[in-house]
Amino acid sequence: MGTIKYFSLLLIFVTSLTSCEELFKPTVADTVVVEKSIKWTNKDKFPSFPECENGFDIQNCFKKAFTSKVKEALTLEGIVFDMPVDNETALVTIEVDTKGRITMLDAQISRGLNEAVPKMKVHIDNAIRTLPNAIPALKSNVKTPVSVTFQVPIRITTEESSSL
Repeated sequence: MGTIKYFSLLLIFVTSLTSCEELFKPTVADTVVVEKSIKWTNKDKFPSFPECENGFDIQNCFKKAFTSKVKEALTLEGIVFDMPVDNETALVTIEVDTKGRITMLDAQISRGLNEAVPKMKVHIDNAIRTLPNAIPALKSNVKTPVSVTFQVPIRITTEESSSL
C-alpha cells in the first residue's frame, strides 16, 4: 500500500512539472503591435512642471519653463562672458526619467556662444542638475511613467554687463 501511495505522489508530481512548461511558455508578440504601443501619441502626456499642469499645451509650457529655469540657474551661477553674445543658441538634449529627474545627455553650443564662454556646456549641465524634478511623462495605453528624450533650444543674449 505504501508503494502505491509513493508511486501515485511521484506520478502527480512529474505530471504537474510537465504541465507547468505550458504555463510558462514564452509568447512572441507581433512586431507591429509592439511598435504601435511604443510610439508617442496625442493621448500620451508629456513631462511637465507643476505650473504647466492646468494648461492645454503642456509640451510647450514644459519647454518654456525648462528654458526659463535653466537661464535663471545660469544667471545665479554668474558666468563671465569673454565677449557679448546676441541670440546665440545651445541645443540641449535632455532626458526626463520615470522619476522626473532631468539629465542633460548632450548640448550643441553655437560657435559664438562657445567663443564667449568656452565651458558653456559644463555650465548648462550644472544648471540642469539644480532643477527640481519634473512630473514624468505618462504613456496612456499602459498608464505608467516613461522616460523621454528630446531637444530644447536655449537662446542666450548678454546685456551690457559681462555676465548672464
